[in-house]
Amino acid sequence: MNILFVTSRPEFGTDERSLAVLLRGLLQAGFHVEIACLGAVESLAERVRADGVPIHVLANRLGDPRWFVRLRRLIAEMRPDVIHAWDPISHLLTRISVLGQPEMPILVTQAGRLETRLPWPRWLSSLRIWKADAVVEPSVAAEPHLAVRSRQALNIPEDAPLVLAVGRLSTDYAFRDALWAFDILKYVQPQAILAVLGDGPQRPKLERFAVDIRLGNQVRFLGEVRDPVIWLSAADVVCVPHVGEEVPVGLLEAMALEKPIVALAAKSVTTLVEDGKHALLVPLGDKPALAKATLRLLENPELARNLAAAARKLAQERFSPTKMIDRYVVFYRSLSTPTPVKSWAVRTARLTRSLWSAPHDDKHRRLLHHS
Repeated sequence: MNILFVTSRPEFGTDERSLAVLLRGLLQAGFHVEIACLGAVESLAERVRADGVPIHVLANRLGDPRWFVRLRRLIAEMRPDVIHAWDPISHLLTRISVLGQPEMPILVTQAGRLETRLPWPRWLSSLRIWKADAVVEPSVAAEPHLAVRSRQALNIPEDAPLVLAVGRLSTDYAFRDALWAFDILKYVQPQAILAVLGDGPQRPKLERFAVDIRLGNQVRFLGEVRDPVIWLSAADVVCVPHVGEEVPVGLLEAMALEKPIVALAAKSVTTLVEDGKHALLVPLGDKPALAKATLRLLENPELARNLAAAARKLAQERFSPTKMIDRYVVFYRSLSTPTPVKSWAVRTARLTRSLWSAPHDDKHRRLLHHS
Protein backbone atom coordinates (compact mmCIF):
# COMPACT_ATOMS: atom_id res chain seq x y z
CA MET A 1 0.00 0.00 0.00
CA ASN A 2 1.39 3.41 -1.02
CA ILE A 3 1.04 6.36 1.36
CA LEU A 4 2.08 9.90 0.43
CA PHE A 5 2.59 12.34 3.31
CA VAL A 6 2.42 16.05 2.55
CA THR A 7 3.64 18.59 5.10
CA SER A 8 4.27 22.32 5.06
CA ARG A 9 6.17 22.50 8.37
CA PRO A 10 8.63 19.59 8.57
CA GLU A 11 10.79 21.36 11.18
CA PHE A 12 8.04 21.79 13.77
CA GLY A 13 9.31 19.87 16.79
CA THR A 14 6.68 17.50 18.10
CA ASP A 15 4.89 17.15 14.76
CA GLU A 16 8.17 16.20 13.14
CA ARG A 17 8.94 13.51 15.72
CA SER A 18 5.41 12.11 15.48
CA LEU A 19 5.73 11.85 11.70
CA ALA A 20 9.14 10.17 11.93
CA VAL A 21 7.84 7.56 14.40
CA LEU A 22 4.79 6.86 12.22
CA LEU A 23 6.88 6.50 9.05
CA ARG A 24 9.20 3.99 10.69
CA GLY A 25 6.26 1.94 11.94
CA LEU A 26 4.54 1.92 8.54
CA LEU A 27 7.72 0.73 6.84
CA GLN A 28 7.94 -2.14 9.31
CA ALA A 29 4.32 -3.00 8.51
CA GLY A 30 5.15 -3.33 4.81
CA PHE A 31 3.85 0.03 3.55
CA HIS A 32 5.60 2.15 0.92
CA VAL A 33 5.75 5.75 2.12
CA GLU A 34 7.08 8.99 0.63
CA ILE A 35 7.09 12.60 1.87
CA ALA A 36 6.41 15.84 -0.01
CA CYS A 37 7.60 18.92 1.89
CA LEU A 38 7.10 22.64 1.50
CA GLY A 39 10.23 24.18 2.97
CA ALA A 40 13.40 23.01 4.71
CA VAL A 41 13.71 19.33 5.50
CA GLU A 42 17.15 18.99 7.11
CA SER A 43 16.03 17.83 10.55
CA LEU A 44 13.25 15.58 9.27
CA ALA A 45 15.58 14.08 6.66
CA GLU A 46 18.05 13.12 9.38
CA ARG A 47 15.32 11.19 11.18
CA VAL A 48 14.05 9.21 8.18
CA ARG A 49 17.03 9.04 5.79
CA ALA A 50 18.34 5.88 7.43
CA ASP A 51 14.96 4.23 6.86
CA GLY A 52 15.09 4.93 3.13
CA VAL A 53 12.04 7.20 2.93
CA PRO A 54 12.10 9.40 -0.23
CA ILE A 55 11.68 13.12 0.49
CA HIS A 56 10.50 15.52 -2.24
CA VAL A 57 10.95 19.27 -1.77
CA LEU A 58 8.10 21.04 -3.56
CA ALA A 59 9.18 24.65 -3.00
CA ASN A 60 10.76 26.85 -0.36
CA ARG A 61 7.64 28.92 0.34
CA LEU A 62 3.89 28.90 -0.19
CA GLY A 63 4.06 31.80 -2.67
CA ASP A 64 6.20 29.76 -5.07
CA PRO A 65 3.82 28.28 -7.72
CA ARG A 66 6.17 25.39 -8.47
CA TRP A 67 4.72 23.40 -5.58
CA PHE A 68 1.54 22.87 -7.61
CA VAL A 69 3.31 21.40 -10.65
CA ARG A 70 5.67 19.26 -8.58
CA LEU A 71 3.03 17.88 -6.22
CA ARG A 72 0.67 17.15 -9.10
CA ARG A 73 3.43 15.33 -11.00
CA LEU A 74 4.43 13.36 -7.89
CA ILE A 75 0.86 12.21 -7.27
CA ALA A 76 0.47 11.14 -10.90
CA GLU A 77 3.73 9.16 -10.82
CA MET A 78 3.36 7.60 -7.38
CA ARG A 79 -0.39 6.92 -7.56
CA PRO A 80 -0.77 6.71 -3.78
CA ASP A 81 -3.59 4.70 -2.25
CA VAL A 82 -3.92 7.34 0.48
CA ILE A 83 -2.65 10.91 0.81
CA HIS A 84 -2.09 12.04 4.38
CA ALA A 85 -1.78 15.82 4.79
CA TRP A 86 0.04 16.61 8.02
CA ASP A 87 -1.34 20.14 8.56
CA PRO A 88 -4.06 22.49 7.24
CA ILE A 89 -1.87 24.19 4.61
CA SER A 90 -0.65 20.93 3.11
CA HIS A 91 -4.25 19.69 3.05
CA LEU A 92 -5.29 22.71 0.98
CA LEU A 93 -2.33 22.26 -1.39
CA THR A 94 -3.21 18.59 -1.84
CA ARG A 95 -6.86 19.33 -2.56
CA ILE A 96 -5.88 21.81 -5.26
CA SER A 97 -3.33 19.45 -6.81
CA VAL A 98 -5.65 16.42 -7.15
CA LEU A 99 -8.32 18.25 -9.14
CA GLY A 100 -8.84 16.30 -12.36
CA GLN A 101 -6.93 13.24 -11.15
CA PRO A 102 -8.32 9.88 -10.01
CA GLU A 103 -10.06 10.25 -6.70
CA MET A 104 -8.22 8.94 -3.66
CA PRO A 105 -8.76 9.21 0.10
CA ILE A 106 -7.23 12.36 1.60
CA LEU A 107 -6.70 12.58 5.33
CA VAL A 108 -5.62 15.56 7.38
CA THR A 109 -4.00 15.57 10.81
CA GLN A 110 -5.36 18.26 13.09
CA ALA A 111 -7.40 20.33 10.66
CA GLY A 112 -7.18 23.70 12.36
CA ARG A 113 -6.92 27.34 11.39
CA LEU A 114 -4.89 28.18 8.32
CA GLU A 115 -2.05 30.45 9.47
CA THR A 116 -0.62 32.35 6.51
CA ARG A 117 -0.29 35.96 5.43
CA LEU A 118 -1.39 35.18 1.89
CA PRO A 119 -5.12 35.92 1.35
CA TRP A 120 -5.91 33.24 -1.21
CA PRO A 121 -5.18 30.20 0.99
CA ARG A 122 -7.40 31.58 3.76
CA TRP A 123 -10.21 32.25 1.30
CA LEU A 124 -9.99 28.84 -0.34
CA SER A 125 -9.88 27.06 3.00
CA SER A 126 -13.16 28.73 3.98
CA LEU A 127 -14.98 26.95 1.13
CA ARG A 128 -16.68 23.74 2.14
CA ILE A 129 -15.47 21.89 -0.94
CA TRP A 130 -12.09 21.50 0.73
CA LYS A 131 -13.25 18.89 3.21
CA ALA A 132 -11.04 16.00 4.21
CA ASP A 133 -12.31 12.46 3.87
CA ALA A 134 -11.26 12.00 7.49
CA VAL A 135 -9.61 14.02 10.23
CA VAL A 136 -7.16 12.13 12.41
CA GLU A 137 -5.49 13.16 15.62
CA PRO A 138 -1.84 12.57 16.56
CA SER A 139 -1.37 9.92 19.20
CA VAL A 140 2.36 9.58 19.68
CA ALA A 141 3.65 9.94 23.21
CA ALA A 142 7.32 10.58 23.93
CA GLU A 143 9.49 8.13 25.73
CA PRO A 144 11.69 9.28 28.65
CA HIS A 145 14.84 10.94 27.42
CA LEU A 146 17.98 8.94 28.08
CA ALA A 147 20.30 11.95 28.32
CA VAL A 148 18.52 14.57 30.38
CA ARG A 149 20.62 17.69 30.63
CA SER A 150 21.30 19.36 33.94
CA ARG A 151 19.61 22.62 34.82
CA GLN A 152 22.97 24.32 34.60
CA ALA A 153 23.22 23.30 30.94
CA LEU A 154 19.79 24.85 30.34
CA ASN A 155 20.80 28.00 32.23
CA ILE A 156 18.18 27.39 34.94
CA PRO A 157 19.16 27.78 38.63
CA GLU A 158 18.91 24.53 40.56
CA ASP A 159 16.63 26.07 43.22
CA ALA A 160 14.28 27.83 40.75
CA PRO A 161 10.90 26.18 40.13
CA LEU A 162 10.56 25.74 36.37
CA VAL A 163 7.10 26.04 34.81
CA LEU A 164 7.10 25.01 31.15
CA ALA A 165 4.23 26.26 28.94
CA VAL A 166 4.07 24.16 25.75
CA GLY A 167 2.26 24.57 22.46
CA ARG A 168 2.13 26.55 19.24
CA LEU A 169 1.99 30.31 19.79
CA SER A 170 -1.28 30.75 17.93
CA THR A 171 -4.92 31.48 18.66
CA ASP A 172 -5.44 27.82 19.54
CA TYR A 173 -3.53 28.45 22.78
CA ALA A 174 -4.21 30.97 25.55
CA PHE A 175 -0.58 31.85 26.24
CA ARG A 176 -1.59 35.37 27.24
CA ASP A 177 -3.58 33.86 30.12
CA ALA A 178 -0.55 31.72 31.03
CA LEU A 179 1.65 34.82 31.21
CA TRP A 180 -0.96 36.64 33.27
CA ALA A 181 -1.26 33.68 35.66
CA PHE A 182 2.52 33.57 36.05
CA ASP A 183 2.49 37.27 36.89
CA ILE A 184 0.28 36.30 39.84
CA LEU A 185 2.37 33.26 40.73
CA LYS A 186 5.67 35.13 40.91
CA TYR A 187 4.57 37.04 44.02
CA VAL A 188 4.33 33.74 45.92
CA GLN A 189 7.20 32.02 44.10
CA PRO A 190 9.63 34.86 43.35
CA GLN A 191 12.35 32.45 42.15
CA ALA A 192 10.09 30.69 39.64
CA ILE A 193 10.86 30.77 35.91
CA LEU A 194 8.36 30.37 33.08
CA ALA A 195 9.75 28.91 29.86
CA VAL A 196 7.52 29.08 26.78
CA LEU A 197 8.29 26.18 24.48
CA GLY A 198 7.02 26.68 20.93
CA ASP A 199 6.73 29.25 18.20
CA GLY A 200 4.03 30.77 16.04
CA PRO A 201 2.43 33.96 14.72
CA GLN A 202 1.44 35.22 18.18
CA ARG A 203 5.00 35.27 19.53
CA PRO A 204 5.72 39.01 18.93
CA LYS A 205 2.50 40.02 20.71
CA LEU A 206 3.22 37.70 23.62
CA GLU A 207 6.77 38.98 24.00
CA ARG A 208 5.49 42.57 24.08
CA PHE A 209 2.86 41.59 26.64
CA ALA A 210 5.51 39.97 28.84
CA VAL A 211 7.47 43.24 28.73
CA ASP A 212 4.36 45.30 29.46
CA ILE A 213 3.57 43.38 32.65
CA ARG A 214 7.25 43.47 33.67
CA LEU A 215 8.00 39.79 33.86
CA GLY A 216 11.62 40.50 32.97
CA ASN A 217 14.06 37.59 32.98
CA GLN A 218 11.58 35.30 34.69
CA VAL A 219 9.99 34.48 31.32
CA ARG A 220 11.97 32.90 28.50
CA PHE A 221 10.64 32.33 24.99
CA LEU A 222 12.49 29.26 23.74
CA GLY A 223 10.97 29.06 20.27
CA GLU A 224 11.32 25.79 18.39
CA VAL A 225 14.09 23.75 19.97
CA ARG A 226 15.67 20.70 18.40
CA ASP A 227 14.88 18.38 21.32
CA PRO A 228 11.88 19.66 23.34
CA VAL A 229 11.94 16.49 25.46
CA ILE A 230 15.00 17.85 27.28
CA TRP A 231 13.00 20.85 28.52
CA LEU A 232 9.97 18.71 29.32
CA SER A 233 12.13 16.42 31.42
CA ALA A 234 13.57 19.36 33.37
CA ALA A 235 10.23 21.03 34.14
CA ASP A 236 8.66 20.97 37.61
CA VAL A 237 5.20 21.70 36.17
CA VAL A 238 4.01 21.60 32.55
CA CYS A 239 1.31 24.09 31.61
CA VAL A 240 -0.85 23.34 28.54
CA PRO A 241 -2.98 26.46 27.80
CA HIS A 242 -4.77 24.80 24.89
CA VAL A 243 -8.21 26.09 23.85
CA GLY A 244 -8.54 24.67 20.31
CA GLU A 245 -10.31 21.60 19.00
CA GLU A 246 -7.24 19.55 18.14
CA VAL A 247 -5.39 17.27 20.51
CA PRO A 248 -2.42 19.10 22.12
CA VAL A 249 0.51 16.78 21.45
CA GLY A 250 2.56 18.52 24.12
CA LEU A 251 0.08 17.22 26.68
CA LEU A 252 0.65 13.63 25.53
CA GLU A 253 4.41 14.03 25.74
CA ALA A 254 4.25 15.53 29.23
CA MET A 255 2.07 12.60 30.31
CA ALA A 256 4.52 10.08 28.89
CA LEU A 257 7.42 11.80 30.64
CA GLU A 258 5.55 11.60 33.97
CA LYS A 259 5.38 15.34 34.58
CA PRO A 260 2.70 17.08 36.70
CA ILE A 261 0.35 18.96 34.38
CA VAL A 262 -1.95 21.95 34.71
CA ALA A 263 -4.19 22.64 31.72
CA LEU A 264 -7.25 24.54 30.62
CA ALA A 265 -10.47 22.54 30.61
CA ALA A 266 -11.01 22.68 26.85
CA LYS A 267 -13.00 19.86 25.30
CA SER A 268 -9.91 18.54 23.52
CA VAL A 269 -8.22 18.16 26.92
CA THR A 270 -11.12 16.85 29.01
CA THR A 271 -11.62 13.98 26.54
CA LEU A 272 -8.06 12.85 27.31
CA VAL A 273 -7.51 13.38 31.04
CA GLU A 274 -9.61 13.72 34.19
CA ASP A 275 -9.31 16.63 36.57
CA GLY A 276 -7.70 15.61 39.85
CA LYS A 277 -6.73 12.19 38.51
CA HIS A 278 -4.24 12.81 35.71
CA ALA A 279 -3.86 16.61 35.83
CA LEU A 280 -5.28 19.76 37.34
CA LEU A 281 -7.77 21.40 34.97
CA VAL A 282 -8.99 24.98 35.33
CA PRO A 283 -11.84 26.83 33.56
CA LEU A 284 -11.01 28.71 30.39
CA GLY A 285 -10.15 32.33 31.03
CA ASP A 286 -9.74 31.92 34.81
CA LYS A 287 -6.22 33.29 35.30
CA PRO A 288 -6.23 33.23 39.15
CA ALA A 289 -7.34 29.58 39.06
CA LEU A 290 -4.50 28.76 36.66
CA ALA A 291 -1.98 30.42 38.98
CA LYS A 292 -3.48 28.67 42.01
CA ALA A 293 -3.36 25.23 40.36
CA THR A 294 0.27 25.74 39.32
CA LEU A 295 1.21 26.83 42.83
CA ARG A 296 -0.59 23.82 44.27
CA LEU A 297 1.55 21.45 42.22
CA LEU A 298 4.75 23.29 43.14
CA GLU A 299 3.98 23.25 46.88
CA ASN A 300 2.52 19.76 47.09
CA PRO A 301 5.13 17.28 45.75
CA GLU A 302 3.07 14.24 46.74
CA LEU A 303 0.05 15.43 44.74
CA ALA A 304 2.32 16.25 41.80
CA ARG A 305 3.88 12.76 41.90
CA ASN A 306 0.51 11.00 42.09
CA LEU A 307 -0.96 12.96 39.16
CA ALA A 308 2.18 12.47 37.09
CA ALA A 309 2.24 8.71 37.77
CA ALA A 310 -1.41 8.33 36.79
CA ALA A 311 -0.83 10.38 33.61
CA ARG A 312 2.18 8.24 32.71
CA LYS A 313 0.16 5.06 33.15
CA LEU A 314 -2.62 6.43 30.94
CA ALA A 315 -0.08 7.38 28.27
CA GLN A 316 1.38 3.88 28.28
CA GLU A 317 -2.06 2.27 28.02
CA ARG A 318 -3.60 4.46 25.33
CA PHE A 319 -1.11 6.72 23.60
CA SER A 320 2.08 4.72 23.11
CA PRO A 321 3.80 4.88 19.69
CA THR A 322 3.20 1.17 19.13
CA LYS A 323 -0.54 1.47 19.64
CA MET A 324 -0.65 4.60 17.49
CA ILE A 325 1.03 2.80 14.60
CA ASP A 326 -1.24 -0.24 14.93
CA ARG A 327 -4.32 1.97 14.75
CA TYR A 328 -3.00 3.85 11.73
CA VAL A 329 -2.26 0.58 9.91
CA VAL A 330 -5.81 -0.66 10.46
CA PHE A 331 -7.20 2.74 9.51
CA TYR A 332 -5.28 3.04 6.25
CA ARG A 333 -6.22 -0.46 5.16
CA SER A 334 -9.89 0.22 5.82
CA LEU A 335 -9.97 3.05 3.30
CA SER A 336 -11.39 2.59 -0.16
CA THR A 337 -9.16 2.29 -3.23
CA PRO A 338 -8.91 5.03 -5.86
CA THR A 339 -11.78 5.31 -8.33
CA PRO A 340 -11.64 6.31 -12.03
CA VAL A 341 -11.74 9.97 -12.97
CA LYS A 342 -15.28 11.24 -13.19
CA SER A 343 -16.36 13.51 -16.02
CA TRP A 344 -15.98 17.27 -15.60
CA ALA A 345 -19.76 17.61 -15.51
CA VAL A 346 -20.08 15.15 -12.63
CA ARG A 347 -17.24 16.74 -10.66
CA THR A 348 -18.57 20.27 -11.25
CA ALA A 349 -22.03 19.30 -10.00
CA ARG A 350 -20.51 17.61 -6.99
CA LEU A 351 -18.37 20.62 -6.09
CA THR A 352 -21.34 22.95 -6.53
CA ARG A 353 -23.39 20.87 -4.10
CA SER A 354 -20.48 20.82 -1.66
CA LEU A 355 -20.37 24.60 -1.57
CA TRP A 356 -23.80 24.66 0.00
CA SER A 357 -23.63 21.45 2.02
CA ALA A 358 -23.23 21.33 5.77
CA PRO A 359 -19.68 20.87 7.03
CA HIS A 360 -18.53 17.59 8.49
CA ASP A 361 -19.95 16.86 11.91
CA ASP A 362 -18.24 14.99 14.73
CA LYS A 363 -19.00 11.57 13.28
CA HIS A 364 -16.55 12.26 10.44
CA ARG A 365 -13.67 12.84 12.83
CA ARG A 366 -11.69 9.66 13.30
CA LEU A 367 -10.02 10.14 16.67
CA LEU A 368 -7.14 7.70 16.61
CA HIS A 369 -6.12 8.49 20.17
CA HIS A 370 -9.17 6.70 21.54
CA SER A 371 -8.56 3.11 22.48
